[in-house]
Amino acid sequence: MISKTLIVAVGALLIAYFYGRHIKHDEISDASSEAEELVAAAWEERIIVPVKRFKKVAVGLNANVDLIVRGTELLQSLGVTPGEKKDHRTVGSIADMQEAFTHYFSKGAAAERPFTDGPLYKNTVVKAAATLKSSEWFIGGNAALISQKITSIFPDTQVQLVGPVGPKLKELLNKTIYVPKASSHEQDEVHLIMEYKRGEKWGAFTAPVANRFITSYDIANGQATMMDTFFASFDEFKPDLVVLSGLNQLEGQGEEFWSKKVFTLGVALKKLPDSIPVHLELASMAEERFLKQILDEVLPSVSSVGFNEQELGFVSHTGGGPHPEIWLRQPQSQQDKDDDDEQLVPSVSSLGLNEQEISFASKVGDGPHKEYFDEHESGKQPEIHKISDMVLWILQTYGYSKSRPESKLTRVHFHSLTYHIVGVVPNAWGNTASAVAAGTRAAGQQACDTEDLDSVNADLRIPLEFKLTSSSDEKSFDPSEPSSVWKREGYKFAFSPVLVCKNPLKTVGLGDAISATGLLYSEYNADFRSKS
Repeated sequence: MISKTLIVAVGALLIAYFYGRHIKHDEISDASSEAEELVAAAWEERIIVPVKRFKKVAVGLNANVDLIVRGTELLQSLGVTPGEKKDHRTVGSIADMQEAFTHYFSKGAAAERPFTDGPLYKNTVVKAAATLKSSEWFIGGNAALISQKITSIFPDTQVQLVGPVGPKLKELLNKTIYVPKASSHEQDEVHLIMEYKRGEKWGAFTAPVANRFITSYDIANGQATMMDTFFASFDEFKPDLVVLSGLNQLEGQGEEFWSKKVFTLGVALKKLPDSIPVHLELASMAEERFLKQILDEVLPSVSSVGFNEQELGFVSHTGGGPHPEIWLRQPQSQQDKDDDDEQLVPSVSSLGLNEQEISFASKVGDGPHKEYFDEHESGKQPEIHKISDMVLWILQTYGYSKSRPESKLTRVHFHSLTYHIVGVVPNAWGNTASAVAAGTRAAGQQACDTEDLDSVNADLRIPLEFKLTSSSDEKSFDPSEPSSVWKREGYKFAFSPVLVCKNPLKTVGLGDAISATGLLYSEYNADFRSKS
């Protein structure tokens, strides 16, 4: 028989245990509520404006106006009811639009897919969207948004924008942005941004995070018609930084067309002197061979590249699921998968990639952590050490080194919803810790539309214990020292968390703001080869 003394003792232990857990939980909650303020204060104190700044920035190639609406409201106005979720490389009907929107809505992932029926898009979809109470007009196109952000960060920086700039876009742009005459168009290209909020419902699905689905019927941007004008403008403008975006829109034109354009771009980039760094900002893509050609023919000719989270998910998917012989979006022949594996010599100094893009790069280049796509599909954020390993792999595979002295690639910028990592060749890029912190700060500020981030309007969503590399020990996150810097195999890395906006007001252009900020806070050394 159990004694009364034992019962009392066990009871006391249980009370102490649960009381202790309650107190500990409260302490953790209090500490968590202060973490955002500590991170914001640390950024304010430690982010340093670079001594050597870029003065003249040439930006191209995509520019348009965005018509922003609530996605579910637009579908309802078109008489569409919730249905099947299914990804499409291109959107040919309103039914396709509903399926693709629902596919990404259910994951909380951003995506962009071209509309192939011009009259249906312009006369039905856009007209319906323009009449909605929620509709708003904004600057669109990565190049236009990057140009606008640069002028807001450093107003004395001269920015030239080359892309199809129509009258509405010209009206919305900062007046200090120079648009060459050859870049002015009579009509605007209109892109439809179907936004949704975290927790919003569409049929049986609930959006896990706020995001957007983008579609458009855009010939000028879709065919990169301003590419020749862009490169021809350098002789007169004489930029000290080139930012290139919008390649993803070529994908809807068919393989024969985009293959020629990507080849032409690669040739033009190779002709640029090493003294002018080129940053490539990628975006959502669906065609494996398209990205493979970019990696082979364009990546070797740029200095920097940027990836975001949704794009990395696609990269991981195509490069590392449980059935690597099957590409879920389109069956691939073995010949397609065994494209020329000749050793390439990259010709860029820096490379910017998001999660989907870096995963796709890992797939087509046989890099590490191909299993990440499955994690992304399930809604999880990428593990920090895996992304760190993948950034290292890209630098080692495509980047400048003593074994690849002709390569220009010296910088990779990964940006996700919850954190950023930048990897660089140390002699080529400086002020990296400030640059990655400035980029993460810009993400929260723009999403919340405020300069002041705190625990009321933003969340710190990274794990409080994590590894920076697969071979390192776990470290505890210190919000008063939010950025981490480390060296690995001759490369320098910088990490910073994002204060994720709880109720974002605008999701379009966040990646562009991040990349522009990170670049403008970076210092580039064109003589890095001589110091290696």
